[in-house]
Amino acid sequence: PVYGDVSFYSTWEVYCGGVEYLYSPSLGYEEFGSVEVFGIHTIFVEPRVSCKVVAETKFYFDEISISVYHNSSEITPIVAHYYTWEMEPIEFEFPVLSGCMLDELSTVSDVNDVLDYNSIQGQAAAWVDVEASDLSLCGTEFLLQLYALATINFSFDGTTKENGLSWLSSTNACKWSGIFCDHTGSVSVIFLVNEGLTGRIPGEISLLTDLEIINFAINDINGTIPSELGNLSKLTDFTCSNPHHQTLSGSLPTELGNLISLKTLDLTDNALTGTLPMQLGNLSRLTSLTFQGNDLSGPIPTAVGNLQNLELLFFDDNDLTGTLPTELGKLGKLGNLKLDQNKLTGFVPREVTSIGSLEKFSIEGNNLTCYEDDLLCLSLVG
Repeated sequence: PVYGDVSFYSTWEVYCGGVEYLYSPSLGYEEFGSVEVFGIHTIFVEPRVSCKVVAETKFYFDEISISVYHNSSEITPIVAHYYTWEMEPIEFEFPVLSGCMLDELSTVSDVNDVLDYNSIQGQAAAWVDVEASDLSLCGTEFLLQLYALATINFSFDGTTKENGLSWLSSTNACKWSGIFCDHTGSVSVIFLVNEGLTGRIPGEISLLTDLEIINFAINDINGTIPSELGNLSKLTDFTCSNPHHQTLSGSLPTELGNLISLKTLDLTDNALTGTLPMQLGNLSRLTSLTFQGNDLSGPIPTAVGNLQNLELLFFDDNDLTGTLPTELGKLGKLGNLKLDQNKLTGFVPREVTSIGSLEKFSIEGNNLTCYEDDLLCLSLVG
C-alpha cells in the first residue's frame, strides 16, 4: 500500500505500470477557511510493475508525507518521503516486487538498494521478479543465485566488447556465456577473460557459495575488491589481473584470509594500495600468489612463511619496504620469487637463498645486499 498525507494546496500523483492510480488535487485553502484539512489516501498496487510518485507543494507551510509499505505491513516503510513548501517539486520511483522477493533479497542486500531502480540491485531484483515469476524460486538457493548473477550483469554494464554478456536471455544461468555449473545446477565457475567488461565486482557475488573459480583477467573492472568475497569458502582461483590498465583500487580486504581453499590469487597490474594483510598467511593451500604491478606498501608480513605450498611468489613493482623476513625460508616448494622494483632494504637472509627448489630469484631495484659468502644468492641475483 501507498499512503499519502497531503495538506492545503499540495498535490500528488501515483503512476504504476503507466496507469494513473491516484491523482490528489489541491484541497483549497479558501474552501475550508482557517481549518487545516489533510487528505489521506491509500492505494494497493499489483506486483511486478514500476511506480512513480510526483508530488508538489503550492502554498506557504504546505507539507506532504508519503510512505510505501510492502505486503500490507505498516511497521516500517520501505520508501518514505517528507516534503515541505520550501522544497522543489519531487519525483521518485520504486518497484513493486512480488511475493517473497523483497523479503528474501533484503536479507542479502540493502533494502534501499533493492528498491532503487538506479542501483544494480534494484535492476537485478526487478529482472528476476519478472523473468523468473513462474519458476517458484522463493525459498530456494536458486533465487539468490539468479539474483547474484543479475547484479554482476548490471554491475558490468551488461556489455562486452562484442555482443554483450547475453546473460539475461533466459533464466537458465548454466547456459550463459562464461558460466559453468556443477551437476546440481549451482554455479561453480565464472570465466570472463578479455571480454571488455567495465564496472565493479558487486558484493552479491558472495551469494554464489559454490564458486570455485573466478577469472576476470584482461578487462576494465574497477573499484575495490568486495570484502564479501571472503565468504566463498570453496574458491580455489581468483584472478583479476589487468596488464597495462590498472583498474582495481583500494586495499586488500583482510577477509581474503578466509578463502581457505584458494590455490591461485592473481591481482597483477592493478592499482591496489595499502599493506599486505597478515591474514594472507591463512591461505595454506596457495601455490601461486602474484601481486606484481600495484602500489602496495609496507613490509612483507612474516605470515607469508605459512604458505608452504607456494611455488610462485611475485611481489615485484610495488612500494614494499623493510627487510626480507627469514620466514620466507620456510617456503620449501618455492621455485620463483620476484621482489624487484620495491624499496626493500638489508641483507638477503640465507634462509631464503637456501630454499632447495628456488630456481629464479630477482631483487633488482631495491637496496638489498647478498652476504659476500652467499654464493647462491650472488648467482641467483647475478
